Amino acid sequence: MTTNLVRILTGRVQEEALPFHLTERWPQWVFEDARLIPVPMQSPQTEWLNPRSLDALWIPAGQPPLSCRAALQVLLQSGRPRYVMPSIDLRLTVNTKDWRNRGLKTYPVARTWQPFGGVELHRLMLSVFKKSETEEWQTLSSGLRLAPCLQHLAELLAQGPQELASGFHFVNLPVADLSDSPAPKERWRVCLNAQSSPPAQGEDGSDPIGGLLDVLVEGVEGFADSLAVPPPYTPLVSHFASRS
Repeated sequence: MTTNLVRILTGRVQEEALPFHLTERWPQWVFEDARLIPVPMQSPQTEWLNPRSLDALWIPAGQPPLSCRAALQVLLQSGRPRYVMPSIDLRLTVNTKDWRNRGLKTYPVARTWQPFGGVELHRLMLSVFKKSETEEWQTLSSGLRLAPCLQHLAELLAQGPQELASGFHFVNLPVADLSDSPAPKERWRVCLNAQSSPPAQGEDGSDPIGGLLDVLVEGVEGFADSLAVPPPYTPLVSHFASRS
């Protein structure tokens, strides 16, 4: 069995790696409008499914386009930033409720991280690319500066919320809205580096330098076709079942 590993860029000859399964139940938050918004995660006390994925994003048939934002994600340990990574904030709004956990493989996580203290964040930028089966890489957005979300991070750390005081926590800091939304059979990449228009891949076809989120978008059965629906998803499934 292959172990999925998160790659951590350290600047050393020997890079570090982290088994992805260790991160699957760490709490997830989105910081917007000066408040922390929790993303429901799998736990022994709930029946939410684990939405995290390292390499895939599932889109159910019949689902409308997702709201999509490029974002910087920070991993906090005991309230202090430890790693940064590119991210994408995907949400489906149904009856005024935002669904970021929409079931399995609906919350992709970057596969390459960078130490928070090991990079000059004011120099880094986010760029977003996609490609389909028949087209080459397209640039959806490039050179997105991090200044706004770094200010939000400073505000969050100054508040010192008790929820983040212990353990590991992912916090997503949205940077900019994207006009595109992931669709089945597409591949999406979000890069974090110091280039204003970085290539989607290196000259030799390898990963670009810097933090990287890289996912394949796969179509799956629609919500209403599910045979067994965990209780937290009942409102979502009922909404689509009533429209089918």
